[in-house]
Amino acid sequence: MRRYKVLAPCVVHIPMNTDRGVQLGTLYQNTVFVGDPASDKMKFLVDAEMIEPLDDGDSPAKDSGEEQASLQAESGGPSMPPENGPGSGKDAWVEYAVGSGRMERPDAEGLSKTELVKTLKGE
Repeated sequence: MRRYKVLAPCVVHIPMNTDRGVQLGTLYQNTVFVGDPASDKMKFLVDAEMIEPLDDGDSPAKDSGEEQASLQAESGGPSMPPENGPGSGKDAWVEYAVGSGRMERPDAEGLSKTELVKTLKGE
């Protein structure tokens, strides 16, 4: 599995890992997600420059605060993932927590999906 960032304004039918297995979802610009690099769809989207693979150094959590704030300002910030259905897996919630600057990656990864949802929704 590999992390990708959406470059296009919107990309549909993205195969994503969720609690229910691989499901198709719709993602918007600057969203970071985990996908299968062997997938023909991922190869097509990378070749079409609609998404880009991220290296460890490209992680939003490792960007400088200024760059991250600029990225979120341009995109309106990452959107909260759904609680159920496509794009609702723990990975999506971890990326949201880190991308929104609300949690550090190790802290987010250390929580269950249920704990992440409650924490990020303020419950």
